[in-house]
Amino acid sequence: YMYDNKAVKIKCDVGTSLFDCVRTNGLEIKTECNKNLQCGQCHCVLSDEITNDENYIKPDEDEYDKSYILYPLYENSRFSCKTIINESFQNKEVYLINNNL
Repeated sequence: YMYDNKAVKIKCDVGTSLFDCVRTNGLEIKTECNKNLQCGQCHCVLSDEITNDENYIKPDEDEYDKSYILYPLYENSRFSCKTIINESFQNKEVYLINNNL
């Protein structure tokens, strides 16, 4: 996990959101929309290793439709509040794009 331009290894439980996992590990991540896909402050970018994994859970239609608020928008941009941890994340990199840290 990349936090404040530094690599940080964190432990996450399968089935939790990336957002909740970051907070559980004591790192700061903000949201003004209460995880309702409206502010984009929880923007993260997943590595190709994650998104190409056969077990990767893709964004649902609602998340995909609202991704235009993520800035800057990358091919693998996601809302961390809606990104569910599974085995495809094990030992992989995620980048937090949070302009409000």
